[in-house]
Amino acid sequence: MGRPLQDKLRGRTEEANRLAEWLRTVTNGIPVRTLETRFHYSKAMWSQYRSGSTLIGQDLLDKVVDELVPQDMRGRVRANGHKLLAAALEAAKRPADQPPPPAAAPVRHQPPAPLPEALQLALRLDDARLQQMETMRRLDESEKRCAQLQGLVLFLQSQSVQLAQERDRALDEARETRELQQALDQSEKFRVRAEGQLRRARRAAQEAFELRLAAEAKVVVAQSQIRAGSPQPAAMPQPAADGMDLPPMERIADVLEAADALLDEQDMDLGELRSDLGLAPDFAGGSAPRVIEGEVIVSSTADEEREPGGIVQQTGPNNTVNNPVTRPDTASSPPPTAIADALLNAVTPAHLGRQIEALRKREGVLRWSVGAMLATVNDVLRSADEPAVGAESVRGWLTGDRFPRLDWALMELVVEMGATPQETLEFFHAHRRIHQREADAFENAPPNIRRQDDESFAKAERRAAWLAEGWTKSDQLKERRTAAGREVNWLAEQKAAARELEDAARRKEQQQRGGPPPAP
Repeated sequence: MGRPLQDKLRGRTEEANRLAEWLRTVTNGIPVRTLETRFHYSKAMWSQYRSGSTLIGQDLLDKVVDELVPQDMRGRVRANGHKLLAAALEAAKRPADQPPPPAAAPVRHQPPAPLPEALQLALRLDDARLQQMETMRRLDESEKRCAQLQGLVLFLQSQSVQLAQERDRALDEARETRELQQALDQSEKFRVRAEGQLRRARRAAQEAFELRLAAEAKVVVAQSQIRAGSPQPAAMPQPAADGMDLPPMERIADVLEAADALLDEQDMDLGELRSDLGLAPDFAGGSAPRVIEGEVIVSSTADEEREPGGIVQQTGPNNTVNNPVTRPDTASSPPPTAIADALLNAVTPAHLGRQIEALRKREGVLRWSVGAMLATVNDVLRSADEPAVGAESVRGWLTGDRFPRLDWALMELVVEMGATPQETLEFFHAHRRIHQREADAFENAPPNIRRQDDESFAKAERRAAWLAEGWTKSDQLKERRTAAGREVNWLAEQKAAARELEDAARRKEQQQRGGPPPAP
């Protein structure tokens, strides 16, 4: 339901204030922006209508009743609204300094007669139905918004994949990739934002459905009260089902069993589809546990003693207290997973990244895309007033090129992704161990190797080596250019000397012939 209005009534007359109160009751706390969209009047006008400073027109009044009031109540509500509007219009014609006409022969003030109990119950039922209609409308809007956001997320996902392929192709062809990377980052940012809005819309849809259940219960209670006060026994009303063809109560159990079978078949089909797509099984999305009706029988014999912790210890000749099943320190501990075992030997950011990627594949790559991981991490960092990270950092965590700077943020991420308590503990120990090794590596590195943001030492070392190689190549190129320049100068000098020798030989030959010497 909408938030109730807290503004004071500002009508010039008492009649205008009563009309505004009636309008507030009919609109039932609907925000003014929603009223603006549905009835094409500005938010400012709706604020004036509901405060009493401006009188609502009769056409708009009828339209509001037709849109917001159930059909069986419209006649009474419309007649009351017309009566209040007529009184407000009549009062508006009076001068501001003229008092309202006195009431007809007020002899004494008597308290108003209480409404009959049947009428009170009918009014409660009307209010419950109004709330029921409002929750149905809110649920429909939430479901439509979820469908729109889901389509937007799918579009942005395909856009990101296409841009990533174009970027990789441009890298292979050694083309300029800056514009493609910017477009990819923007698409990824929009997709993360749309996924967050989709999560909010789904939560709103769930809340709207819960509110609708509460409204349905309120209607049933009101109907029960009316039946209890009615002298004639009334038939049990059927709950609202939106036109669904529901079975009788004696067949509900069969319907639920059939639904379980259909859901199991659906899970198998989805598992086959995930396998065809090359995705890991979705262990977190399995079917809900079945509830088996029956009676639990606890059996005990003279050869058994029950320990305080609830573990049965055998005292006969086949005592197996020290086996992994009955030993108290291991009875409740699950077997270690492959991720937990691998984290025991993790000593580099690449080792840590491979296990994060393994957890991501186990819980579903589509469910835990880079955008979803980024949104989860940034929500945690934002709650602690820490600077946010970018999508490039999350990708670097998976490849080992970057290293998470905060262990608790990583723990929050892996827990949200579905890591077991044992895996979470191993992630914590691995992060501490790798962090110390990284700090020692940077401390003992040459001066030109320094960390940038959250990059790993291996990434920083490669970057420093690449820069050093670039400087070396640049120096070699300068030397080659200098040597080539010296060679060009030497060749020019040799050419000038050869030309002088040729000119001297030509002059000597001319003198021997007796002619004038050639011009230089």
